[in-house]
Amino acid sequence: MPISSSAHVPRAGIDPIVSAAEALAVLHLSVTLPCRNETLAMFLDVNDCGTVLVNVADTGDPLHIVEVGETMAIAATNSAEITGLVLASVRPYHGLLPGDDELLLHVNDVVSECGMLLMDWFVIGADGDHSLFHEFGIPARWTAPGPARVQT
Repeated sequence: MPISSSAHVPRAGIDPIVSAAEALAVLHLSVTLPCRNETLAMFLDVNDCGTVLVNVADTGDPLHIVEVGETMAIAATNSAEITGLVLASVRPYHGLLPGDDELLLHVNDVVSECGMLLMDWFVIGADGDHSLFHEFGIPARWTAPGPARVQT
């Protein structure tokens, strides 16, 4: 089910990101125009504030989400302030793909092994924006405040 990205845009390092809609509002500010295959990674601090947003170009292969997730999680392992990661696959000519459910479980495991919490993985696609957590029945992680978050 597509979700709306029309929400308040939290300020980096100031406003906590408390919903999928707010995360998407931030991510949409970083999508390259015209749209191309890319992966976005946003780090969240212990207060759920966005800190760094990275664009990785030319990630058209669906497996790239695992590589990007792992690389970003490893990059943040030495920072006690970074606890969460939000990923987004920009697929201008597609939406959800067969096998995304397995990729979600895999990238979630990889990020978790690095000591971080994958807050969500979004697909920004031709048919709208999708939260893979929502699509595949994983409980939302947006309502738990920073340090009290529990990894699942």
